[in-house]
Formats: sequence, structure tokens, C-alpha cells
Amino acid sequence: MRSIYRVKVIFCGARKLGIACLKELKKYDRREIELIGAVMPGKEEKVWWSDIVDEDEVKKLGIRLLDRKDPAAFNQADLLFSVLYPYIFKQKVIGKVKYGLINLHPAPLPGYRGANGNAHAILNGEKKFGITLHYITEEVDAGPVIRTSWLKIFPHDTGKTLYERTHRLGKKLFAGLLPLILSEAQKGRKVEAVPQLDASARYYSRDSLSDKEVNLLFPYKKIYDFVRALQFPPFEPAYFLYKNRKIHLSVNKGRIILLRNLNGGL
Repeated sequence: MRSIYRVKVIFCGARKLGIACLKELKKYDRREIELIGAVMPGKEEKVWWSDIVDEDEVKKLGIRLLDRKDPAAFNQADLLFSVLYPYIFKQKVIGKVKYGLINLHPAPLPGYRGANGNAHAILNGEKKFGITLHYITEEVDAGPVIRTSWLKIFPHDTGKTLYERTHRLGKKLFAGLLPLILSEAQKGRKVEAVPQLDASARYYSRDSLSDKEVNLLFPYKKIYDFVRALQFPPFEPAYFLYKNRKIHLSVNKGRIILLRNLNGGL
């Protein structure tokens, strides 16, 4: 019987969704693939935010941690997966990986490249949202799309709840397509993907939600959507100024409510 080529795989990721996808990938280790290791933000690295200690979770799985600053770390990979990885891949890495770098982007492409897609979808009045599996190119979030899974945006969704629902869907998308991706790589092929339409592209930077002050002259619905879009603990919520003090806002059951000032008092 002809032996199956074990595809050499590297995983780059972060946060709970990254670890969930890494666990899915580990199921194939030593059978269909050789999982070389994982690249995660170190405990001392400053990242946007974190919901787990990535290094500790990888060690619990018994997976080797690789140093992202070591140029040789990526040299052996036939295939690389990225899930919420906070660093941009350069062409010198992209060009070395035979069957491509595949990223799970927590927003639909090309309309929501960059960060904060969940909040901007609410602000833009979208009725649905999604998560995308796509190939990585040097331009951020611009590579060909393998598949997008969609979900409905509910009137009560906040930035946080939409984020959480999108990530649960992302795990399903990753797990569902993983067998096909690995099978094609074993045959010496990439999975089919569709180029993005750049004319439809929008990019949101990481600091695109830095202005959290509510314009109280807006209609109620627009204020409500602004408040719920920015409702994402542990980050600062939306606010308005009263006597030079920030009055923070939240939503609950379709209503806007006042929060205690983060510095104390109402």
C-alpha cells in the first residue's frame, strides 16, 4: 500500500479561537500531517488584547512552541494556518510555504478587512455578518477566499456577542474544511479559492473605534447602535460628556442604560 505523504504544518494563532482551531488540527497529527509546532504571542509580548495565556495552552497540548523571530522556524512548512495571529507575514515567509498560508479572518471579505469588523458591521446597519477562510498574501486580508460562513445580526447583538457568535461559527468553518485542505495538500494541490474584488474592499484599522463619544444629536436608533457596537468588555464603552465627566453607556433588552463612571460615581 502506498504511504500517505504527511504534510508538514505550522500553526500561528492567539486567543481562545486560535487554541480551539489548534486542537482541531492536532487531531490529524501523526496520521495525515506532521504538526511541526505553533507560533503564539509570548507572555511578555504586548498584544492588542488576550483572553487566555496562549503559551500555557499550547504547552498543555504538548505542542512545540516556535520562535516567530527565528527565520528558520517557517522553512520546513508545507502548509501554514493562521487564526487571530497578530503579526503580518512577509513575502519571504509566504513564498516558502508550498501549499500556502491560510487565514481565518473573523469578518466577511473584502468588505471588512482589518480589525473591529463586528462593531463596524453593526454601525453600518448590516443584517448579516460572517467569517472567512482565505489565502494570505502580502497585502493584509486581500488573498483569495476559500469559503465564508454567514450568520444573522440580531437587534440585541452587541460588539461582544457578535464577536463570540462569529468565533463559534469560525471554529465550525475551520474544522469543516480542514479535511479537504489537508487532503488536497497530500495530493500536491491547494484548495480552490476565488480572488477578492478590490473595488468592494473596505479596511478598518485597529484604532478605528478610538472615538467613543456619542453624538447626542443623532436619532435614538443611531445612538443605540453606536452604544451596542462599542459594548465589548474589557474595553471602554461608549460615553457622553456631562460637566466634563464621562458618563458611560450600555444596552440591555433594547434600552440604553447609564453605567457608573469607570473612575467612580455616576
